[in-house]
Amino acid sequence: MLDNNKLLGVLACGMLLTFGVLVNLRGQVAPLIQDSFQISYSYLGFVFSMMAGGSVIAMFSSGFLINKFGLKNVFLTGLVMIMVVLIGISYVPTYQLFVAVMGFFGVGVGILSVTSNRLASLIFVKDRGRKMNIFHLFFGIGGILAPIYAGYLLRRGLSWESVYLFAIGLVLSLLLLGLYCKFPITKKGNKNNKALFLEVIKDSRVVIFAMMFLLYVGIELGVANWLGVYLTDVQGRNETEISFYLSLFFVLFTLGRFLTIFIVEKVGYLYLVLICAVSTGVIISVALVGPDRFAILFSIGGLFLAPIFPTMQAAMFEKFEDQLTIIISLTLAAGSLGDVLLANWLTGFINDLVGIQLGYGILIIYLLSLILLVGWLKYKSLVENRLSVSDTQQLSKVSSN
Repeated sequence: MLDNNKLLGVLACGMLLTFGVLVNLRGQVAPLIQDSFQISYSYLGFVFSMMAGGSVIAMFSSGFLINKFGLKNVFLTGLVMIMVVLIGISYVPTYQLFVAVMGFFGVGVGILSVTSNRLASLIFVKDRGRKMNIFHLFFGIGGILAPIYAGYLLRRGLSWESVYLFAIGLVLSLLLLGLYCKFPITKKGNKNNKALFLEVIKDSRVVIFAMMFLLYVGIELGVANWLGVYLTDVQGRNETEISFYLSLFFVLFTLGRFLTIFIVEKVGYLYLVLICAVSTGVIISVALVGPDRFAILFSIGGLFLAPIFPTMQAAMFEKFEDQLTIIISLTLAAGSLGDVLLANWLTGFINDLVGIQLGYGILIIYLLSLILLVGWLKYKSLVENRLSVSDTQQLSKVSSN
């Protein structure tokens, strides 16, 4: 029988797999939601922005809630909320109510994201770059399963609401395993939430990491959320073809994280992020300006996008020890804000303004911004290392004299 630590590892990976399934269902059902409620791109983007907005609220507050109520209690609360929403989606009669329900859904998955990443930071303490990429493999697996699962149900004649309803089985499995496991005890701080927040954001590196996560999530989910609509409206592809491209994206996404396991500790965390961001930008640019057969490049982009998120997290875990729960919460909240503002609202607005063929190109601007921030952080890190070496040499000379 597995010991508690191994069960926690299984639980953490299961949490991220479930998170991957839940947030990536929308890529397959987005056109059906649009048809069901007869809404424009902007209104569709607003639906997903409300979901991401709920995630922002949950992610921003979860770190403080974990400090107060404990990791396990917050985790179980999030699961219960998700289960209620998955059932409730089937009974939503209007667009306005659907928007509200998706906001609550976002709160639930936001809690699941923070608690899974915090659990991972507690149990994966050595070779974090490698282990965080292994951990995040399961998000990719969830992304692979989501369109396959959704496509299967839709081909069987079931509604898009049923796609969400039947996902309750995964959440229930997590709930049962979570009730059985003993969670690590995290230290409770004596400072109030405002003091903790001000203390954390005084460090400019936290702000830079938050901006990096904001941009990355805008890129990743922007690709996944709008690819189905792009392939439908620009290239006239059917549901089977859309399912293929989305599934291939996440297959390669998962492969990218698997391959990263073998190189991340050798290349270096921030260098690897830079290489992957530049490669993704080139690939997506060619896909946008090339003929329809180049659509396969959108899927190939997943291979290079994959290592960025977990490798940024590994770099962050190395740089910070104090208040890591709060920092994880804030950076994940920033990422979810990227989902709201960049992946959904702004992309949807640009799509309505200039058409999705041009609007999809805003992802390149996001990538360029991410490259600049990572480059600046790497430069600052190199400068700090040189100063540290210089100070050590000066102390050595003084000691020898």
